[in-house]
Amino acid sequence: MDFQAFIHAQDKRFNRAPYDSERILSFDPGHTTGWAFFANNTLQAYGQINTKTMDTAPHNIMELFVKYDPTQIVFEDYRIYKGLAEHHEGSSVQTIHVIGAIETLCAFKFLPYSKRMAAPVKNFCTDKKLTDWGFKKKGMRHAMDAIRHGCYQILFYHADSGKSTSPYKKVVG
Repeated sequence: MDFQAFIHAQDKRFNRAPYDSERILSFDPGHTTGWAFFANNTLQAYGQINTKTMDTAPHNIMELFVKYDPTQIVFEDYRIYKGLAEHHEGSSVQTIHVIGAIETLCAFKFLPYSKRMAAPVKNFCTDKKLTDWGFKKKGMRHAMDAIRHGCYQILFYHADSGKSTSPYKKVVG
């Protein structure tokens, strides 16, 4: 089933009106940040940008904001869990800085954003589903994660209702 058919099935399953997505720009932040742009529920563009330092990260992210003129931003959130604390010892945790840059750019442009942890998104938007939907991009791991976040937003969040139809209970929306 392709992505458009899947969207239609979700609309029917949740007895909701069809959702014409806004222009969604989604991100998987990190040293390399994946991004994806959706318009009218259709993946239009995707890629990966260098956000390894704060000298380049805000500028590279802003270029995407300007190029695609999104109406909504979606990105993966990040937390430091006990099991990873040693891994981050002495690190500035660039992912958190990139998230801060995205949030700041959204504030300056008055753009609404949604952020959620990776697990529920990856558990639903599996590699198999990305393949079925034609979104599997070889060598673009971070872009694929951004695509997952855009798809998840389209499938489970209606901007007009503010309600989640996610099968997962603990999702930040």
